[in-house]
Amino acid sequence: MKRIVLIIVKVIICLIGGMFIVFSFDSFSSDNPFLTNLLAFLIHSGFGWILLAATFLLRKRSLLLGGFYLAGACFFFFFFDVYKNIGKHLYVFLIFVTPLLLGGVIHIVSASKEKKGKGISLA
Repeated sequence: MKRIVLIIVKVIICLIGGMFIVFSFDSFSSDNPFLTNLLAFLIHSGFGWILLAATFLLRKRSLLLGGFYLAGACFFFFFFDVYKNIGKHLYVFLIFVTPLLLGGVIHIVSASKEKKGKGISLA
């Protein structure tokens, strides 16, 4: 059951990363030169590539991945100015911050239970 929950969380985070990449294709709709559009695409899709790469590279290390997800949730919370007016940025909070926050907590709790099962205490 625990593995299924972790896999579902990773799939949701990959979908969020894919959403960033798909949304960044909008940079090709301008009349700028191709290289300028390509650079804009790479800059806009950077968050998505980082989420996907971290999810893939840290897939065996739940504690590090959970910390990365929590750091990402904090980053998006402040980057999108959610703290200024939660009602105005509710969709950002629900789509980006909440899944990363929950994913981070789930991964950290999973890693902590894994350590306790081996007889190593985190306290």
